Amino acid sequence: MIYVLNFFQTFATTITKEQKIAGETVRINIIDGTQGSISEEVSHHLLSYNESEKEIEIIGQDGSGFRKFPNTVIISRITNLDNALLIAKILSLDESKIIYKSLPKNVEGITVTLVLGKDFTEDWNKLKMKRSKEANS
Repeated sequence: MIYVLNFFQTFATTITKEQKIAGETVRINIIDGTQGSISEEVSHHLLSYNESEKEIEIIGQDGSGFRKFPNTVIISRITNLDNALLIAKILSLDESKIIYKSLPKNVEGITVTLVLGKDFTEDWNKLKMKRSKEANS
């Protein structure tokens, strides 16, 4: 009986913690696996987005060192995928790039990890051209 009670207490604490993390801020960690160093540009683009009630905060940016990632992935660190869906929308990425994987000991309250893969370079160039055309219209 104590085991069951302890399980539910842990589960309830996890849910409450996720609700606090989800809040009104999308907290993002960006990992640049393109070897093109575009994470800074992507950060600026995300921070300039103002069509949402949620605030966007970049918690960290990290180059992947010598590793290249072939595919871009948006990793939701909470079960509610709304924050990941917002990032996909802002970057014009397909929702199929979103996965859920919790982050143990998430002391920074990261809600989304954005892994920029080699495939993102072309998508990013298309998005920049689209933004440029809209600005000139």
